[in-house]
Amino acid sequence: MDACQVTSPEKVTVEELDQSDRRLGLKCCECHRFRYMRTHRYPANTIVSKIARKLRCAQCGSEDVRTFPVERHPGTGYWPAEGS
Repeated sequence: MDACQVTSPEKVTVEELDQSDRRLGLKCCECHRFRYMRTHRYPANTIVSKIARKLRCAQCGSEDVRTFPVERHPGTGYWPAEGS
């Protein structure tokens, strides 16, 4: 899934993310950098998609970033690789 193409993001909280074996992903819509973020600094009731409002890409500086839940690959069980 391309996070930059999502029109109505899920209303998943940080607590739900942590309890469901998913991770917090960050995707830059300008340079397409993808990274994982730690959730420990956000309150449990924080909506995952709203975290991006206060962030910018560390690589290109763009404010056009998205945060979203990331799941393991169903076939392999591996997490998607980070990319720059």
